[in-house]
Amino acid sequence: MQRLGSYQLEGFLAKGGQGAVYRARHVELGTPAAVKVFEGRDAKQLARFEREARILVRLPPHPSLLRVFDFGRDGPRAWLAMELVQGEDLGSLLKRAGRTPDVAWTCRTLAAAADAVAFCHRHGVLHRDLKPANILLEPKSGRVVLADFGLLLLSSDSDVGSLDAQRLSLTGEVRGTPAFMPPEQAEGDRDALGPPADVYSLGATLYYLLTGRPPFEGSSTVNVLYKVLSEPPPDPRHVAPEVPAELATLCRSAMAKDPAQRPQSARAFAAELRRIGASLQGDRKETPGEPPASIPSTADAPPSPGRARRRGVLAAALGVPLVLGLLAALAASWLAGHRPSNSPPLPDPPRRDSAPEPAEDLERQERDLRLPADIAIHALVEFQGALVAGTYGAGVFRSDDDGRRWTYQNAGLSCPEVLCLRVDRKEPDVIYAGTSFRGGLYASRDGLRSWQLVLHDRSDVRAIAQTAEGTLYVATSAGAVFALDGDGASARRVDADLPGAPCRALVADPERPRTLYLALEERGIFRTADGGKSWQPAARRQPHGKAWALGFGPDGALYAGLAERGVYRADRDGWTRVGPENYPRERTKAIVNDLVAWGGALFAATSGGVLRYAGGAWRVLDEEAALSFLVRKHRLYVGGESLRTFALRATDRSAAGAGSRPLRRR
Repeated sequence: MQRLGSYQLEGFLAKGGQGAVYRARHVELGTPAAVKVFEGRDAKQLARFEREARILVRLPPHPSLLRVFDFGRDGPRAWLAMELVQGEDLGSLLKRAGRTPDVAWTCRTLAAAADAVAFCHRHGVLHRDLKPANILLEPKSGRVVLADFGLLLLSSDSDVGSLDAQRLSLTGEVRGTPAFMPPEQAEGDRDALGPPADVYSLGATLYYLLTGRPPFEGSSTVNVLYKVLSEPPPDPRHVAPEVPAELATLCRSAMAKDPAQRPQSARAFAAELRRIGASLQGDRKETPGEPPASIPSTADAPPSPGRARRRGVLAAALGVPLVLGLLAALAASWLAGHRPSNSPPLPDPPRRDSAPEPAEDLERQERDLRLPADIAIHALVEFQGALVAGTYGAGVFRSDDDGRRWTYQNAGLSCPEVLCLRVDRKEPDVIYAGTSFRGGLYASRDGLRSWQLVLHDRSDVRAIAQTAEGTLYVATSAGAVFALDGDGASARRVDADLPGAPCRALVADPERPRTLYLALEERGIFRTADGGKSWQPAARRQPHGKAWALGFGPDGALYAGLAERGVYRADRDGWTRVGPENYPRERTKAIVNDLVAWGGALFAATSGGVLRYAGGAWRVLDEEAALSFLVRKHRLYVGGESLRTFALRATDRSAAGAGSRPLRRR
């Protein structure tokens, strides 16, 4: 069949309103994908498609988000390559099971979906069509996947597109699914839409999972919209009296008419679900690792009599309508043939088989250490004896008392979306901040009192590294690598030998004066020994997968964190997976964001928590998403949605937990 970009089409999957979906495979990596092909678009629509597809591609990966890999044009046709997911949506699962699921199962599953929603909000994207049909569940792994950004909306501070404050909707236009739509969306008031709108839809989805029916029903769309606007949130216990009162209260508060009365964020909604679900599990005293009796797993369900066992291959994709600036829905479609005659039970999400475990060398101390809602720490450095945090959405903060008090340090920093920080070793009073494409590379030379823009490449500054001989290098999402000359007043390109691909990570060899290692999306990991004049693969064979993090281990070797594949170690011939036999199974889909050697062990900051590799074994230290590390004064600082630390004891060089206070704007 035909090839589109780097994808070879292998077979037809489904036909949708905007085009056809095909099973495909990446010609170099051999990885499967679903490719949506849009036919018969004019030049204006194709240009719009490219703008909107770029938004989807630039969204960072998350374990519970359907991923968009690539897009392109082939004459009058446009195409979008997406993750191929095996599974079924929650609405279909409930209909086939003929009953509502276990309440604790509902809490765990919807909390995972809410995590993905919170991640999108943190990157400036609203979903606007959350409902059971757009939450998928893989039957074998139990992975929860949020799909179908058909009504995607960019908030005014979004980083993932080039539309700035423009919203992808029409003034006064009502779009979405009425029964799960918040009142402000039903009124067509686009300016009133924000993260609370998606929280409402999560509450409506919770109502459906608890009762088996949507919160508002009517004989027509107009009738349903009228109820959404005028009737109070229904109590799920009126339909299902067995629903716990605490969960019913959370459901109704999420569907409050006033957005200010709802849970403050999707992350807060997820936390409440997990707390309630954990208390319910404790009341029933279920055996760990076993699914609830009422919801047996379909992963091991026998095939229907006389039929081959089938799994629907869901080409769930993020469709892009090329009309009026809206991203259209690519509905979930099946390669399922016919369905079994009996109704298989609902699958149970996987229980964590490697949760944080108590150990003699680990003491976790919990403190009130939270950032403002939907803000995350992407970078941590020590500067002039202070702790400096670069956050995505709130700029730079400084603490002179080890995190107990924080001050806002953003004068002159026009872009608050900080991705990386670096202190100049040659001039320790100079600090650099790399931001999203809205800004560029900034420098502060006056103790963080002000920032100046020193490089603007119209792309994200993904990494800043400094070689052993002192030259600073900058890598961007456009695939450019710059060397800063002198005091950073000028920059020169040093990427002539590199294949064109977005940069993900850049590190300098601490022992070789001009040696750098660079990770490029889907193209591999490259090395230069002459400061960027020439580049070559870091090993004879490139790793299979996208490298998101690079770092040196306690043995001095180079390590790479590959998206959804784990951690790999470089040797002369290629890359070897580190500890594959006991790498936490449920974190295989997690993204490795940072790697650091500390206390004789290798630490990985992942979207599924902090991992430590020592003595040939992996251990999970915590389960909260981690984005960055800093080793400082016998402590390992971890940045993410919060800031936490692990203390290195002088006696046994082991880790113990510690913490500090929330960042506050001042």
